[in-house]
Amino acid sequence: MICALGAYWYCSGLSMHRDHRIFVQGINQKKIVKLTFSGEEHASNLVRLCAPMHYIQGQTEGDDLDYYLFWDFKRTKGKYVLSLPPSQILNMELTEDSFSKEDFLHGRRRSGKSTETSDS
Repeated sequence: MICALGAYWYCSGLSMHRDHRIFVQGINQKKIVKLTFSGEEHASNLVRLCAPMHYIQGQTEGDDLDYYLFWDFKRTKGKYVLSLPPSQILNMELTEDSFSKEDFLHGRRRSGKSTETSDS
């Protein structure tokens, strides 16, 4: 099952994060979220400003993992899409900043906003 940008519906019975409603609000209102998560390569927590894109249930047979997909505006190398399981997400907060679908299509990056910090 896929819950996607645009026509968002309630996904029942999935392993959603406790801040899932904030994720949904971000999609519906096209608002950027302040995302705090544990990085795989970092000993500390990371904070990024991202656009919520999709919530996807594990697609492979035997794969119990669900994923949240975010557009990372400041990413300079590799993919702009940040894919995280609910267990890696610590917190999501809705911001006042907006995004548009065109940001994804054109690979736009935001300037003047700090999107990566470490929590001590």
